Order: sequence, then C-alpha cells, then structure tokens
Amino acid sequence: MTDEVYKLLTAPRKTKYRIEQIKSKIIALRYTLMPSAIRYDMDKVQTSPIDALPDRMAQISELEDKLMEMNQIYQIEINDIIKACNEMGKELEKTILMMQYVGGLSVIPIAGRLNYSVSYTYKLRSNGYDLLNKTIVKGRKRE
Repeated sequence: MTDEVYKLLTAPRKTKYRIEQIKSKIIALRYTLMPSAIRYDMDKVQTSPIDALPDRMAQISELEDKLMEMNQIYQIEINDIIKACNEMGKELEKTILMMQYVGGLSVIPIAGRLNYSVSYTYKLRSNGYDLLNKTIVKGRKRE
C-alpha cells in the first residue's frame, strides 16, 4: 500500500477519532454547567470572583462548531473513498475495501459475510490496494 492510498483510506478513521474527542470534551463541559451538590459541612466560600458559566457556554459553542466542521470533513473523506473505489472497476475488491474502510469491519467478518476464506479475503484486499493505487495514479495523470 502506498502512502497516498494509506492516507486516503485512513483519513476518515483519524477524523472520527477527533470527532469522538470533541464530543467527550463537550460532555465534560456540559457537566460543569450543572449545579453541583450543596456541601453543608463546609463554609460557603466563593472560589472565583467571576462567573465561569458564560465562558463554559462559549467553549461549548466553539466545540460544537468545530464538531460540525469535522463531521463535514468526515463525510468528504468517506465520499472520496467511495469515489476512488467506484473508479477501480473490480467489484469484489471494491466491496472489501468499502466494507473495511467505510463500514468499519475487519477482514474476518468481511470474509464471513462474503463466504470466502480469510486468506483469500486478504489477497483480494491486497489486490484492491494495488488497483486503488493505479486508479489514484491514473487520476493524477489526468489532472
């Protein structure tokens, strides 16, 4: 697998990871917006002279904007994979690559769903990488 094919196929996974990180930050910030438990055993002390609520709400808003942007990037990356696979020509190799990189399946479940042996599925996937590389190179020559 060449670097271009690797970047094309793994970009959505990396973007999805960043999306999950942003979602967890948003959840953590939302929990800070909720009122905390009242502690009767401690003195009432104001720890900060300013109210942090507007700042946290602004952070959440910024992260939600970033999340929408990352979701759009993710969709573009998935569409790029689908477009490149459709230009390959070989249906079985295209199916395997799309099941793995768009559907998120590993080779063993793919082999089970297609009723092929695991080793044959690996071979078809490898052929798919080669065909995808040729497709990318051919597309670059057209430009």
